[in-house]
Amino acid sequence: MPTTRRATFICAFAALATLAACGSKVKGKYANSTGAMELDFRNGKVYMSALGATVQSDYEVNGNEVIVKGPQGNMVLTRNDDGSLSGPGGDLRPVED
Repeated sequence: MPTTRRATFICAFAALATLAACGSKVKGKYANSTGAMELDFRNGKVYMSALGATVQSDYEVNGNEVIVKGPQGNMVLTRNDDGSLSGPGGDLRPVED
């Protein structure tokens, strides 16, 4: 494959991968190691539970960032290669229902 065609193919693939990541949703439950904080992504919303209280919020995915839109401001989480989320409260790992 000529160098120009290869570069075009790589750029097109990268653009499609970026668009796919931006439109993807996060699904399932995530919790910290103590279980004191839990995020449940379902039906296009996130349900944040901590200290016995649960708050429903909207969220959006931008690349490897998950931006949770809370009443006190946004919380940015990073999606890691192992499937966990990292943020201000530490690492959140997927949990079974």
